Amino acid sequence: MKKTLVITSTILFASLVGCVLDPKNPYAQKQYNPHDPLQCEYEQGEIGPQGDPGLIGPVGQQGSMGPEGSVGLQGSVGPQGSQGLTGQQGFTGPQGLIGPRGPSLKVVDNNGFEVGYVTLAVIGTLHIFDPNINKIIRYNYYTAKANVGETNILYYISTDCSGTPMVGGGDNPSPYVVLRFNGDNKIYSPNDYSDISSTPVAVNSSLENDLLCRNMSGQLQFPTKLYQIGLPTFTGPLRVIIQ
Repeated sequence: MKKTLVITSTILFASLVGCVLDPKNPYAQKQYNPHDPLQCEYEQGEIGPQGDPGLIGPVGQQGSMGPEGSVGLQGSVGPQGSQGLTGQQGFTGPQGLIGPRGPSLKVVDNNGFEVGYVTLAVIGTLHIFDPNINKIIRYNYYTAKANVGETNILYYISTDCSGTPMVGGGDNPSPYVVLRFNGDNKIYSPNDYSDISSTPVAVNSSLENDLLCRNMSGQLQFPTKLYQIGLPTFTGPLRVIIQ
């Protein structure tokens, strides 16, 4: 009897007092729960106003590196850059092989004998380099006669016209020049540039056209040593061919 009264009292208390409201949810609408008289079932009320934003939380730890992505498309060609500085000069390379001999203007006489190579052509005259004697000689085109320079005097360092004869070289001495001494019609020429000097030399005798040796004393400018040579003879007229 006592237990029944307690239950009855509890139900009566619940019906009199009603369900207990949740103080944390003042916006909820209460509804009596018959299974638990002391608890309320709430219906969803209207959404309340948005609250103020909270504080920014702390930065999280850096994540691990992700996998490598695929290669992207090739970009367009950029503008041309400015010209760079000039590089240093390279080393000199080895000398190349001698190339084949090219054609030249060769001179032959009327019998086909080779005279030499044309260096200058003037009306009626050919200046020809003769490789056999290494001299440049002027030939008459029609007669093939050699026209050489002349000298009327030879100089010597000795006092009796012995030794190597010399002439003054003038303004343009050359080892290719050929001279005839009018005293005996012999042909002379220097061998090479070592026979031509720019230093004056003292001379003590001279030989002139009468072939008499005369003592003298003087300075010979551009002294050029002479040596006797022989000139070949040819038959005219001369012909120029390309060969």
